[in-house]
Amino acid sequence: LSNSGEAAFSARCVAFLCVSPRRTIIKKDDEMDTTFNASEIIKGFHPEGYRIDKTASPMDYYTKWEITPDGKWVGMKATCFDSMPQTGWHKTDSFNDN
Repeated sequence: LSNSGEAAFSARCVAFLCVSPRRTIIKKDDEMDTTFNASEIIKGFHPEGYRIDKTASPMDYYTKWEITPDGKWVGMKATCFDSMPQTGWHKTDSFNDN
């Protein structure tokens, strides 16, 4: 995402962070500025469309998603840890099923 795209993404994601047909990432506003290294994440996401969920089945541990202009996460693809950004991650407690 470009800087303007990141700003638009952040603006859409104040009350809840990201929506997909299957899941919503819930975040409190005060947690938005805290970021972590990928190695510190058990369950979390990166604004470039990556998710880590080490509580999921092994094929879903590391995934890459497309983020639509309206903030939906679609087109999940399995990816490997080394291909993901290593910094700038946000932790979450859950990906709630819609």
